Amino acid sequence: MFWELKIYASTFDAEVKHYRELKGFEIDAVIVLENGEYGIVECKLGGEEAIKKAIENVNKFEIQVVEHNLKNPKNKQKTPKFKMVLTGLSDLFKTKDNVYVVPITELKN
Repeated sequence: MFWELKIYASTFDAEVKHYRELKGFEIDAVIVLENGEYGIVECKLGGEEAIKKAIENVNKFEIQVVEHNLKNPKNKQKTPKFKMVLTGLSDLFKTKDNVYVVPITELKN
């Protein structure tokens, strides 16, 4: 899925990166736009439990950024413009905490 995401992002001149902390926390993909804005994506083939954990993971990332900004007001980081779980099989929906769950077949121009 990472490769498909890179191809899709290239259509609007975005770059796809991987995020991993020393302690092991990671995000599968970070889509970075030319203006510096970014969104975060977890890639899961499917399964309700895997999707649920991926939603928790992208929310955890956003919380970490917010907490960093509260502790470091002079060195703030941008929060993600969107949070997404890209799946192999799933319905397209948005959670109450603003995470988009998107089947890979929806990646279109």
